[in-house]
Amino acid sequence: MFRRSISGGVTLLQRALKNRIQRYTALQILASSISG
Repeated sequence: MFRRSISGGVTLLQRALKNRIQRYTALQILASSISG
């Protein structure tokens, strides 16, 4: 039970990190297309 909650938290953390990375790369692409 405790281990399952830890793995669930890690999964949520990875998902949030992935969303943040995708948003950051999208902003970088947008900025490079505007400046270039």
